[in-house]
This record gives sequence, structure tokens and C-alpha cells, in this order.
Amino acid sequence: MYITLFGQQFKKALRAKVFTQGWGIKILIGFLVLYFGLSFLALGFLLPEIIHETHPGEALVTPIFGEFVLYYVLVDLAMRFFLQDLNVLSVQHYLLQPIKKKTIINYLLGSSIFNFFNLLPLLFIIPFAIRAAIPELGVMSGVSWLAAMVFLVLTDHFLAIYIKRVAAVKQLVFVLFAAIVALLFAANALEWISLRDASIVVFGKLGEWWFAIVILLVVGLVYAVNFGFLLRNTYIDKWKKQKVTAVAQNFDFLESKGVIGTMMSNELKLILRNKRTKSILLITALFSAY
Repeated sequence: MYITLFGQQFKKALRAKVFTQGWGIKILIGFLVLYFGLSFLALGFLLPEIIHETHPGEALVTPIFGEFVLYYVLVDLAMRFFLQDLNVLSVQHYLLQPIKKKTIINYLLGSSIFNFFNLLPLLFIIPFAIRAAIPELGVMSGVSWLAAMVFLVLTDHFLAIYIKRVAAVKQLVFVLFAAIVALLFAANALEWISLRDASIVVFGKLGEWWFAIVILLVVGLVYAVNFGFLLRNTYIDKWKKQKVTAVAQNFDFLESKGVIGTMMSNELKLILRNKRTKSILLITALFSAY
């Protein structure tokens, strides 16, 4: 059954909208994918030299890398929360078929692993492990280090989609999550806390085999939490579109500027009333900072 479901998912991916768009869009998307992929790949290969230049007195670069893992975990979690797609509607029609709900949920969670946000960290982690972690820590410890980092990527993945699913039911979760991440980085910038010291404490044993097993158990725990949440909420009537009362927003300061101001006000109303355009507006602000 899982092979059949993944086969249908692959066929659906080949019929995705991106493959039916013009060559200009395809070339642009391909360029962006190639750019970010090569950037992460180059960073993974060159990071040992970068660390040696920034820390000339240190002989090993792997422990220094561990000092910043917590930064990566928080930033990656925030980026996934805002940008990663849940893809829940892909199994909606399966709920009407004689297929066990547990099979559908396992398929939904398993197929979510294959996405761009999980590929990019691997392009960065694997070269660094080959060039630095394995030569410095040894083969067994280096492989344990690599496994632990891969498990961390999966932990971020399942934790982000769980928070997004809960936030879709309870809007307050979104506000709390954004506030916690912002407060952590603000407190670190004001030197009230040190994320670097916390990263050393939490991830100081990355090369140990037992630490990789601990993170694997964390992955299993977050997976089980996702599974339980979906098992309680995956019903066809819960995924039906509900009627939403439209709330008109007024931009009096623009409408008072004449015809052009009125047109700008109408354009803003159209942008803010649609979820996709609001997301693009947020992504534009984030990439402007980038």
C-alpha cells in the first residue's frame, strides 16, 4: 500500500504546476535551486578553512561548529514554520477509500520528508562531515556526528509541521512561537543569555554514539506527537472549507490622496485578504533582510 501511495505522490509531483509553467519561470526556479544548492555545498566544503581563519588558535574545528548548532536549530525551525508547506490536502481523497487511517497518516508524515528544506542542510552537513568531523573524530565518532546532525534536521522538520498544524487550529500558538524565537535572539543580542554557551552544553557530545541515539529517540517522539495529533483530527468533515466572514480593512490615509491613493488602498485590501499574497509579502520582507 505504501508503494502505491508513494507512486501516486510521484505522479502528482510530475503534474505539479511548476512543470506546466513557461520556460522563463522554469529557468528562474532552476537557477535559484542551483544557486542555493551550490552555496550550501561550497559552504560545507570551505567551512573548515573559514573556522581556522576566524579561530587561528584552535586545532579542531568540529567543537567550534558545535557552538553554533543551537543557532541553526532555531533559525531553521523559524524558516520552516513560515515557508514549509504542510501538504495536508494530498491525502484528503484517501479518507473516502477503504484504507486504514494509520496507513494514510504514516504516508503523509513519511512523504513530507522529501522536500527542499531537508535537502539543503544535507548539502552542507555531509561535506563538512567528510572534510572535518570524520578526520578529527575518527570514523565511528564522525559517522555518529553525521547521524546526529541528520536526526536534528528531521527533528526540526517534524517539530515545525506539528507547530504549524496546531497553529492552524489555535492561532495563539503562532504568536507564542514567534515571540519565543524573537525573545531568545533579542536576549542573546543584549547578552542576557548566551545561546553559544547553551549550544555547548546541549550539543557538546555530538560525536558520541549515545547522543545520536538520544536525538533519534527525540525524532521518534516528535513523530509520535504528530501522528497522535493527525489521528485525532484527520476527518473529512474537519477539512471542509468553512465559511469565513470577510473583514474589510480601510486605509483612509491613502484614500484621501485621490484616485491613485484609492487604487493603492484597493490593491492592499486584495493583498491582505488572501493568505498566499500575505505569505509572499512576509517572505519578501524576510529576503530583503537576507
